Amino acid sequence: MVSILSLWLPILVSAALVYVAAFVLNAALPLHSKDFMKLPNEDAVSDALRAQEVLQRGQYMFPGVESRKEWNTPEWTEKANRGPVGFLFIVQPGTSMTKQLIFEAIFSLGVATAAGYVGTASLGPGTSYLEVFQVVGTAAFLAHSAGHITHAIWYGFSWKVTWIRVLEGLFYGALTAGVFGWLWPQ
Repeated sequence: MVSILSLWLPILVSAALVYVAAFVLNAALPLHSKDFMKLPNEDAVSDALRAQEVLQRGQYMFPGVESRKEWNTPEWTEKANRGPVGFLFIVQPGTSMTKQLIFEAIFSLGVATAAGYVGTASLGPGTSYLEVFQVVGTAAFLAHSAGHITHAIWYGFSWKVTWIRVLEGLFYGALTAGVFGWLWPQ
């Protein structure tokens, strides 16, 4: 059996590689420059939201409900049919990228650790590169990709953007798998 502690090097190396790859794909390349559309009359929408004063960081939906019972009312149904219907994500004003980059690094470490754990549960010392690649890569791919599909299904994220993100997850999973296959304990 392989101990998760013996995988500290592939965990750190793969997390660092994925972090750098994600930075390049998301910041340096224009791959995601059109993921979000600009609102027409953005200033008026921002002014209207700012006037609410109670909006805090979080997720909002409109038309909103306070309880499940409201979904069955004619008033809510009429609002939903009239539109617009949507989701609004609010972040703190003046938010810097530093916090998100730190959380992305922690996420990369978490995925590498979880994928490595899946490997320890099913693979022994001296397992071939390809077998390690398959098991660890599948776990890492799922961790990096599955949530994007849920966002498209439930929150209206673009399917084009979703499939690009899933392909990125496949790339991140392959990076993780390659490192683990290379550094798997003999």
